[in-house]
Amino acid sequence: MHPFDDKDLTFDDFRKFIKAGLQGEMNFEEEATEKTDGQNVFATVKDGEVLFARNKTQLKDPINLDGITTMFANHPSDMVRDTFTFAAKDLAKNLARLKPADQEKYFDNGKNFMNMELIYSKNPNVINYDRDVIQFHGIKVTD
Repeated sequence: MHPFDDKDLTFDDFRKFIKAGLQGEMNFEEEATEKTDGQNVFATVKDGEVLFARNKTQLKDPINLDGITTMFANHPSDMVRDTFTFAAKDLAKNLARLKPADQEKYFDNGKNFMNMELIYSKNPNVINYDRDVIQFHGIKVTD
């Protein structure tokens, strides 16, 4: 959890974070990652088809490329629509190219999802980026 997301932290807790960081004594349960500012999407491969999800409901019933492009087709922001459409097309093309054994290894026939942040330089949220990136956060294992 990002410290700003933990509403129970006190000013003294932040002081301890800063002191530990300056002394090189930060210890994490998980590897620390940079906080980025984009749009989140999940992707999986099931029976050779690349599928997408944006929320828990879609993790249970993911949608294909046509489904995600249709989902954003009438979005009021052209930039949001482009972010998801361009990334989904790239992901669908490239994840489908994985060898079947690798698709099975990473995605377990649609049970596991790549968690990604879509950063599109023409669509900043708060932070302006100078390049387009699909940043992989890891694999979400589901049942």
